[in-house]
Amino acid sequence: MARETGQEGLESRGRSVQNNLALMRRYFDLLFTKDLDSMLELIDDDIEWLVVPTGDVIRGKASLAEGAKNHWGASPDRTKKLVNLFAVEDYACMEYTSGGTLTGVVDFGSIRIPPSGLKYEIQCGFVFHFKNSKIDRVHEYFDMDTVKRITGFAATAGQATSRMVNSGGKDGDARTRPEQARRD
Repeated sequence: MARETGQEGLESRGRSVQNNLALMRRYFDLLFTKDLDSMLELIDDDIEWLVVPTGDVIRGKASLAEGAKNHWGASPDRTKKLVNLFAVEDYACMEYTSGGTLTGVVDFGSIRIPPSGLKYEIQCGFVFHFKNSKIDRVHEYFDMDTVKRITGFAATAGQATSRMVNSGGKDGDARTRPEQARRD
């Protein structure tokens, strides 16, 4: 795409940036509310959302809506605080903290975090791409080890691993320790 030059081009790019910032502020305002449909209006039908820590890719608005309902419902008291937001013509980056109480299962696709009743706060970063004034691609960044630790998942997963190792892999688990398998 050829870039406009001169004053008109600069003004056009400036409007584009301002429009992207406004879209991102609207997106942030709608996060974790009961108005999922309004948030989905900001999203391209063919959205591709990469959850970087898990490698999971959400494709399509319907899949995004399903995931959002799950995540929002797992912590009904969820809060958010915007930390950073900036945009250029085709991209925006947003950083925020989110917290709440984990009362339901959070399903990332490749990993499920069970409800623990624990309060948590996590810092997240996102890179958004725009097409036709809608969000069409997202890369979501957060530390999964922190998520596991603050939700209690790491402790329960560690206990299960400890039980399995201490029992030679016979704790209702078909897996065995490598050294156990070699001895048999």
